[in-house]
Order: sequence, then structure tokens, then C-alpha cells
Amino acid sequence: MGDYCHFNSGKESVSSFNIELFGVDINLYQNPSSRAVGHGAVVWDAAVIFSKYMESNPGDFEPTKLGGKTVLELGSGCGLAGLALMMRGAQVTFTDLAAVVDMLTTRNVQTMHRLFKAEESIKHPILDPEIMPIDWTVESKVVEENPRVYDLILLTDCVFSMELIDDLVGTILRHTGPKTTLLCCHEIRDEIANDAFVERISQHYRIKRVPKNKLHPEYRNDFVELFTGRPLKKKGGGDA
Repeated sequence: MGDYCHFNSGKESVSSFNIELFGVDINLYQNPSSRAVGHGAVVWDAAVIFSKYMESNPGDFEPTKLGGKTVLELGSGCGLAGLALMMRGAQVTFTDLAAVVDMLTTRNVQTMHRLFKAEESIKHPILDPEIMPIDWTVESKVVEENPRVYDLILLTDCVFSMELIDDLVGTILRHTGPKTTLLCCHEIRDEIANDAFVERISQHYRIKRVPKNKLHPEYRNDFVELFTGRPLKKKGGGDA
């Protein structure tokens, strides 16, 4: 798998990924040997680092703050990052290509949703998730008079191809409202694509990089960056 996850086992025969998050054991199905689901086949570093960042900064992700907030996760894959937000009370819409949703996302989200609902240590409500296929190359071009906007838009390890940057940014903007928060964590695999994404999204969002010292001390990677963003105000005084 080449640059297969540092925090994963790296063995193509391993069909599960295990991690403890907020005191709960998470077990996710993955399929490293599958060619049909491509990048979505495994749990990548960025999802692990983001989830552990949440755990290390619980005050920023309290259920009293996240409870009932709507989240759109792009490129959910095995679902870890979105599940971390669901654990804290958010209502998460998990999305990926249809092949990934069918093989991995749905299975993991439904299994973990049942586990969270039954977990005695979780005292706040766990909301029902949504799971749906999205192809950015189609989604970004769909025109609707009132597209659904979300409180948070989450993407982990979605920036890897120059060819997809415009479609990815278009999909983000289609679901952005005046108060949307962007949460983006990804490994820099292609510096040109990364710079292009940052340049494009910065035209619409004011981004703020999370310093390395705020990340979990045992879950860091020099090639992974995490930033948040809020929509820029339009020059006329409105929102982006």
C-alpha cells in the first residue's frame, strides 16, 4: 500500500482497526486488499490524528457544544472521524463514493451507532446518523435553489489529487452557510495539490492552522496538518 497508515498495522491481511476514543473501544472494519474502494479502504492517519485531537481538547468538543449540530463528512471511508463527532452528540451525515459506502461506511457507522447508544459511559443523546453516496465531481456541479447547509463540514485525507481540488472545494461551498465551521485534516502527499486547495479554500474561508502542540502527544505526524475555517464576509457586508 505504499504510504499506508503509520497508526495502522500496515498488513494487507488486517481487516479491522482498533482504537480507544473517549474511553470507548472502537473496532472498525477495513479492507486493505480491495481495489474497488481505493483510498477509502483503510483508516488513514488523518482520521486518527483528528479523533485523538478531539480527545485531547475535550473542552472544544463538549456534548453541550456539539449536541444537535449538523455535520457533513466528506470522504468518510471507514468513518472514524465522523464517528468521533457522533460520539460527542453531533448529527453526522457520512458520505463517500457508492462503493465505499456500500462496503465499509454503512457497516461501521451502523455498528458503532448501536454500540454508542448502549454505552453506559455516554450520558448524552446519540443521534441517528445519515449515510449517503456522494461523488464530488457530480455534487459540485449540482445547482439547487436551497442546498442543505451544515453547522460543520469535516474532511480527513481528502486532499490528494490536483484533478479533484475544484470539485472538492465546490462541494464544500455548496453546503456552506454563514456560520459553518470547516474542519480539515490531511496528510500532505502532493504539495502542489495541497497548496492549490489551501489557496482555493482561502478565497472563501478564513483558515487557522492548529499548532502541533495542541495535538495528542502520541498521535502526531509531521506530514499531517489540521486546520479550521470560518466563512469570509463578502465585501458588501454579507456572508460568503
